[in-house]
Amino acid sequence: NRFHFNPLLRECRPFVYGGCEGNLNNFESEVQCQRFCHGMGPIEVMSASIHNDDVFHGPEQSFQMRFSLSGSKIEDKERVTRALRSYLMDHFSLDRSELKDLSIREEDNSVHLLIQSHDAVIKTDRIAKEISSGKMTFDDGSSSYRANPHSFSSKQLAMDRPKSVGSTSTGSRMLYWGIMLVSILVGILVFTSIICVCAFFLCRREDSVSPRAFRGAPSTDVSSDGSDRGRDTGTHERRPHLGLLIQQPPASVLRVPNKGLPRHNSQPSLDREVPATLYY
Repeated sequence: NRFHFNPLLRECRPFVYGGCEGNLNNFESEVQCQRFCHGMGPIEVMSASIHNDDVFHGPEQSFQMRFSLSGSKIEDKERVTRALRSYLMDHFSLDRSELKDLSIREEDNSVHLLIQSHDAVIKTDRIAKEISSGKMTFDDGSSSYRANPHSFSSKQLAMDRPKSVGSTSTGSRMLYWGIMLVSILVGILVFTSIICVCAFFLCRREDSVSPRAFRGAPSTDVSSDGSDRGRDTGTHERRPHLGLLIQQPPASVLRVPNKGLPRHNSQPSLDREVPATLYY
C-alpha cells in the first residue's frame, strides 16, 4: 500500500500502487504524503480566489510542481531538460528567472520544477490544465515526450510576504483616510473663515453709512432774539401759546421782505416766510 493525496477530500488516502507510467502522486508513508501535500488543493480554486491586484501587485509566489514524462527512456538528461525548458518558456510565457530548479530523473522520467513570480498561481494553473488535458508534448530532437495527466501534483510554498505587510497595508489605508479627513476639515475651516471675514466687512460698511431721510430743504428760522434755528422737516418750529388758535386759509401767506428791516450784525439777511396764523 501507498498513499496519494486526494484534492477533493484534502487528505492522504491509501491505494495499491502498480507503477503505471510512474505516477508521482504516491508516497511510501502517510507522513511523507502529508508533509509534501499540506495546504495543497485544486489549482482552479486557488486561482479563482485571488484578484488581479493581489497577483500583479502582491509579493512573489512559489509553486513546486511534479509530473512524469511518458515516452522512451531518457538517454541524454541535459538535452531533454533544455528542450523542456524551452517548451515551458515559449508556451506559458515564463522567464528564465521565473523557472527554477528544473530537473529530470532518469530512473522514472519524473520532472521537478519550481515557478516563482508575482503571477505564479496563474502560470501554474495554465500548466496544470495543459497537463491534465494530455496536450503537453515536446521533443528533444530525437524523441517525443508527453506529460502524464495522472502524475501531476503541485504544492504552493510559503510566500515571500513579510509578517508586517498586512499591518503596513492597514496602516497605509488609515494614513490615507486620515489625510483625507484632515484635508476636508481644513477646507471647511477656510471656507467658514472666508464667509466670516466677508460678513464682518459688510456689517462694518453698513455701520459706516447711516441712513438719513430728509423732508424738504433745510432752512434757517430767525427768531426775534437773533438766534438761528434749523429746520429739517420743512415746517417752522412753533412756540406754544395760550389762547385761541385760529387757522387761516393757506392762500393768505404773507412774505415779509427783508429790505426795509434794519441790518444788524447779529441777524442774517434772509427773507422769512411768515405763515398766516394768528394768535389771539
